[in-house]
Amino acid sequence: MRAAAICLLMLSTVAVLAQRPPAAAAVQGETFDVVIVNGHIIDGTGSPWYSGQVGIRAGRIAAIGNLEAAPRRQTIDARGMVVAPGFIDMLGQSELTMLVDPRLPSKIYQGITTEITGEGNSAAPLNPAMIASDRATYDHLKITPDWTTFSEYFARLERQGMGINLASYVGATSVRRMVLGDADVQPTRRN
Repeated sequence: MRAAAICLLMLSTVAVLAQRPPAAAAVQGETFDVVIVNGHIIDGTGSPWYSGQVGIRAGRIAAIGNLEAAPRRQTIDARGMVVAPGFIDMLGQSELTMLVDPRLPSKIYQGITTEITGEGNSAAPLNPAMIASDRATYDHLKITPDWTTFSEYFARLERQGMGINLASYVGATSVRRMVLGDADVQPTRRN
């Protein structure tokens, strides 16, 4: 299991392999940081898996193909495992957790490198009433909500760093709370 996590972690910086790296023959003389061997490569294009080696240099896939003779610092044997670009969690809820631990190891160890969040509630927009209403959650997580817009939220993520890629919907619940608050009221044309 650890080897599978390592394989996926090493590939976590790649969104898709559809833009192929250079052919293995073009980079045989260069040293790789890591070469992953013996895995079933699934490249994200919809093609069936294939055999080959994946050469990684400076955190990026530098070559895919026959890298048997290529110099490397480390070899990872992925026999019986799949080597793939990161998976996308289409209904994640890590928008606040990411502020607690930006590395998000629970996602990375599953091979998730991109999350779509914001179904229902979203990290933004926020107003003072929403922040006050959700104070217990922010206090429990030791988070200071110093943003009200998505631009401010994503700027905070950029400053602190992120272990995965994140995209968000504007949650319908968040829109309702912005306009109507938390009371059980029906919208009118004036809201």
